[in-house]
Amino acid sequence: MLSWLGSAIAWVAGIVVLIKLFQKEGILKGILGLICMIYTYIWGWMHLKDESLKLKTWMYIWTGCIVLGIILNVIAQSSS
Repeated sequence: MLSWLGSAIAWVAGIVVLIKLFQKEGILKGILGLICMIYTYIWGWMHLKDESLKLKTWMYIWTGCIVLGIILNVIAQSSS
């Protein structure tokens, strides 16, 4: 249940970063980010210091949820 919640929060954070990507880079890179979310993730970390985008909190949330999801899935697999 907790891994599902972490995945949902990571998805929301990813969508917020994707919207920022569309606004900053335009439609072609935005579509690339939509097709391949790893591009959006890397783009978010590369533009973390751009204060006008305000990505710092969202990227920390996104990364934390990914790590939390991995840890919870490992725990769930080892307990079953």
